[in-house]
Amino acid sequence: MINFVEKIEVVETDEEGETEETRYDDESDLVDQALISSTQYLKETPSLEPFNFDQDLVNILRKNQSIIRNSEPLFVLHPPIRKEQDLNLIQSTNSLIHIIRFCKLYRFRRFPRSETLYSQEYSKVVKLKYGSSSNYLKSRLKFDPQVKDLKSLMRFDSSGSVIKYFSSDSALQDGNDYRVVTNEWPYALPRDYQHLVVWSRLPLLNPNLCNSRTEMNLALDRGLSGFINLSRDLRSKLEYFKLSFKEQKMMRNGCEVSVDEEEAEFGLEQEIVKFIKKRWRIEEGYFDLMWILNPIQLQSCPTLPHFHVFVKKPIHL
Repeated sequence: MINFVEKIEVVETDEEGETEETRYDDESDLVDQALISSTQYLKETPSLEPFNFDQDLVNILRKNQSIIRNSEPLFVLHPPIRKEQDLNLIQSTNSLIHIIRFCKLYRFRRFPRSETLYSQEYSKVVKLKYGSSSNYLKSRLKFDPQVKDLKSLMRFDSSGSVIKYFSSDSALQDGNDYRVVTNEWPYALPRDYQHLVVWSRLPLLNPNLCNSRTEMNLALDRGLSGFINLSRDLRSKLEYFKLSFKEQKMMRNGCEVSVDEEEAEFGLEQEIVKFIKKRWRIEEGYFDLMWILNPIQLQSCPTLPHFHVFVKKPIHL
C-alpha cells in the first residue's frame, strides 16, 4: 500500500535556537529533503538487546555473513528501463517492485549457499539444542504466555481498552511486546537494503479491521505487502511499469474509492503501516521501504507472529 499525505509540517531549530516550520506539499517533498540529509543518520533500527547468545549458532551465522558478502543478490529493485520495450514481456520474477505490488511473496528466496548452510548446520543445531526453531525463538523473544502474572502482560490504549492485537500504540513496549531484529537468514535482496523482522507477542491480524471475511481469507492465503515513504524516483518507476496504485479502485464501505484517497489507513494492514512509518521516519532518512507479511504456508515459524521490513540503508553505506 502506498501512503500519500497532502501537507507535512516539520519543526526544526536553527543555529540561533529559533524554531522554524517547514511545510511540504506532499510526502515526496519530504522524502527528497530526507535524501539530502540522510547521511547524518547512522542509528541502528533493530531492538537494542543482542538477539543471539548461543555461541554455536553465532559461529554458523558468521559463516552466513561471509556467504552474503561474497554472493550476488538474486533480486533487483526494478527491471532495466529501456526506451522501447513491451512492458508485458518484462521478466519481473526477480523485481522487488513487482513482487511487492502483486504480493507474489512465494518468489522470495535466500542465497543458495545460505539455504545449504541453514539446512545442513543451523537447523540441526537448533533442533538438537532446543527441539525446534519455535522453541529457540520463544526463548530469545521471551514472549512466554505461561507467566505467573498475566496482568503484567496487559497493555491499555488511550481509551483504557486492553490491546489484544499488534498495534502502533506507544503502550506496546519494544523488547516486551515486540522485537525488531536483523534477519540473519535474509532474502537475497539488493545490497542497499537491510532485511529486518518484527516479532510480536500479540496477533498481527485484527479481524475488527476487516471490511469482509474475504479480506481476511486473502491475507491468510496470499499474505500482505506494501510500499512506504516513496521517493519521487521510485514512484516514477512504479508509474513507468504500470504498477502505480493511482489508477486502482477499491470498495470501502460500499463506495468505490482510489487508493490515493484512502491512504492505507484502512484494512488489516493499517497498524503495520502506522508502526513502520513511526519507527522508520521520513525525517530520519528512511525512504522507499517495503514490507511483507507472509501467508502461513510460507512462514518459517507460524506460531510466532512476525512481518518483514526491507529498509533502505543510508545512501553512503
